[in-house]
Amino acid sequence: MIYPQGKSSDILLRYLDPAEVVVIDPWSMKLNVPALILTLMRGGRKRFDYLQATIALIKPKFVITTTDNDMLFYRLKESLPNSITIAIQNGLRGNYSSIPNGGFFDEVQRRPQLCADYIVAFGTEIAKVYEQHIDAKVFVGGSLRNNAFISDSSIKPSNKSIIYVSQLPSAPALPNDVIAYLQDQPITYSEFYAAEKIVVDILHNYCIANNLEFTICGKQSSQCEIEQEFFGEVATSGRNSPLDSYSTLDAAHIVVTLDSTLGYEFHARGKRVLFIGGRFMHHQNESVRHMASVTFGFPAKLPQEGPYWLSDLSEGKIIERLNFLSQATDSEVRTLNNEFKDRFMTFDPDNVRLIQFFSSIGMPVRVLP
Repeated sequence: MIYPQGKSSDILLRYLDPAEVVVIDPWSMKLNVPALILTLMRGGRKRFDYLQATIALIKPKFVITTTDNDMLFYRLKESLPNSITIAIQNGLRGNYSSIPNGGFFDEVQRRPQLCADYIVAFGTEIAKVYEQHIDAKVFVGGSLRNNAFISDSSIKPSNKSIIYVSQLPSAPALPNDVIAYLQDQPITYSEFYAAEKIVVDILHNYCIANNLEFTICGKQSSQCEIEQEFFGEVATSGRNSPLDSYSTLDAAHIVVTLDSTLGYEFHARGKRVLFIGGRFMHHQNESVRHMASVTFGFPAKLPQEGPYWLSDLSEGKIIERLNFLSQATDSEVRTLNNEFKDRFMTFDPDNVRLIQFFSSIGMPVRVLP
């Protein structure tokens, strides 16, 4: 059993025997009536009770979530002695959240007895966090979706192109709407996303001055006008299928990001990536301004600046690093990227090692590499 639907469940289905897999979305608006009845018969009233009842009716040998920051999942194992529970990381983990004091790192530290059989982690640094706070064996497998994307070797990236990774959400909001918190400190929409517009303007001017192509890799579909309106005149590519962003970035000479998962995925692929860790530099609260979880390499503790990363929005520093990445040889870039090989994101083309791991624990794989 895999849940929820989406969040890379489609990628898992490429590798598992479809006759042996059921994908559910327990939090959808469509109720599972038998599960609801069983929940009420057991005296349950909470989401967790409903999830337990849903699983009890299916009786799966394996329970997989592709939402590794769902704390409810790590309470399931106690009631599932005959099932193997596996959490698969689907995004970078920071310590801001949509509710006060709900950050991932705060949650795992204050919740006792979190457990699972296995966790599939992006890299060795976040694996250490899981191992410290969750009773589980950790397999470092990288990103399911990144591993599943096969680069077209016939397409050579233009050495005159820079692409910025947008992280703008699809839901509209007013500038002063509170959309996140660091502990109890509120973060408004404008405070969260203002840095993206600042960086895009710097990149746009740099590309004009140096006769380079500049594109924004959009997070939303081409029908969503929010990104285009936010960024203005810069061309924005839409994400109309799950792997469109990968195709877009694969064709770039340089990828620029604040703190996106895509940035780390392409860093793991050996791409030239500039990381700008200054998302909250204009926030009035000092702890938010210097939030560690949006700096390069978190949760690793690294220098604030390096050859292809920085921790503020300095135009001069951004241009200096763009010049370096433009002029560096492929060999120099590989050497620099390999200094952090597997620490933030491992790369397992076509998820070969992951599927071998699944097979070793008895999962019904479709094709064994």
